[in-house]
Amino acid sequence: MNNNEIAIIIRQSLKDSELTIREIEAITGVSRATINRLQNNPEESKLSTILKIFDILNIKFEISHE
Repeated sequence: MNNNEIAIIIRQSLKDSELTIREIEAITGVSRATINRLQNNPEESKLSTILKIFDILNIKFEISHE
C-alpha cells in the first residue's frame, strides 16, 4: 500500500462514516488539520496517527513478513 492509496482509503472512509471530522478529532485526539493532511499527504504523518484514524474508521490494516 502506498501513500496515495492510504489517502484514497481515508478520504473514502471519511465520506462513508457517520462521524464528522470534529467527532473523530474528539475521540482520537488527532487534530482536524492532521486529519485533513492525511487525506492528501499521509507520508508526513506518524504511523501511530494513521492507525488511530484507521481504527476509528474501521479500516483493517495488516502487516506480514515472509
